[in-house]
Amino acid sequence: MMKRVLALTLGAVLAGQMAYAITADEIVTDLQAEGYTRVEVRVGPTQIKVEAIRGTNKIERIVDSATGNVLKSESYMVDSGENTRPGVSIRTRDRDFVRVADGGRDISSSDDDDNSTADRNDDDDKDSDRSDDRDGGDASDSDDDSDHDAGDDHDDDHGGSDDHDSDDGDDD
Repeated sequence: MMKRVLALTLGAVLAGQMAYAITADEIVTDLQAEGYTRVEVRVGPTQIKVEAIRGTNKIERIVDSATGNVLKSESYMVDSGENTRPGVSIRTRDRDFVRVADGGRDISSSDDDDNSTADRNDDDDKDSDRSDDRDGGDASDSDDDSDHDAGDDHDDDHGGSDDHDSDDGDDD
């Protein structure tokens, strides 16, 4: 009997958590009902980021898709030249937008280029977040033996100058 009560309680708790799950479509519908005419949504593995424009106001929100909790929210005036045409876009990406502590609060400003120590190798640039150092060490001490150096070394792959004379001791 006790196992049955425990199973029913656990089932109710899990069902309650699943009821809070939110989708990008639900967010778009809610924002449009609030009068937002331009809505851009990016869906990550466990978070949804939305940027929405209503008149001259723009909001950015990051939401936990499992609970619906707002992890980060910003509001400001639309920049001049920003696209304000009505429309909706929904895209997916393979990583989340903010790091979250166990308590569910945002512990970073975002993964956009804020240059914080915790965010050094995690940005939204078009380039890869990997450094040139192939062994995973400090990116400043490259050991990958590439010929991307300041010297012009057309004939070898070890860096250095453009001196093509052999060092046989003769000074022609």
